[in-house]
Amino acid sequence: CMLILWLVGPLVNSSPNCVAFLWHLLTMGWGEDAVESIDRASTKITNELLFPNGNSDCHFQVLVLGYVQSGKTANMAATIAKAADSGYRMVIVLAGMTNVLRQQTQSRLMSDVLIHNPHLWWEGTTIEKDFRLEKGIKLPAIEKGKCSLFVIKKNAAVLRRLKKALNQLSEMERKALPTLLVDDECD
Repeated sequence: CMLILWLVGPLVNSSPNCVAFLWHLLTMGWGEDAVESIDRASTKITNELLFPNGNSDCHFQVLVLGYVQSGKTANMAATIAKAADSGYRMVIVLAGMTNVLRQQTQSRLMSDVLIHNPHLWWEGTTIEKDFRLEKGIKLPAIEKGKCSLFVIKKNAAVLRRLKKALNQLSEMERKALPTLLVDDECD
């Protein structure tokens, strides 16, 4: 697989999630320099991902480290917003091993990203509920312009449920579902 820089940054007309998130940071009192820094860093990280409409047989891993209170969650939210704007259709965030960590991450991503453009997102988890697919309901495969978000615990039962749900999709559906997997709490 060849890595190509493909994202130049948010464009107002084609980056609704990212533009809304960066504006949200400004309205929350973040300084312009801090917001620009988050924008630059998340563009750099997103460029390390594979182009979402590229070769579906490629896999790529990126490791991003940050200090405590350094804006890691804001950077993660910006990267998720940019990935969704760029064509990724599923984001899975592994948010630690406890309900509290998972709920914190779910709440933060909802208030930072999803709330601004709810019509562009399908929530596979909620603050109250980790991933659980109701019987007879199938994961949404590809809905043009929408991205699915799953914030789950690193728990064997939860991971098995998600794997089972993904396996219910056809191979063609899975290959056409560019997915970003984020391990937020690397333990």
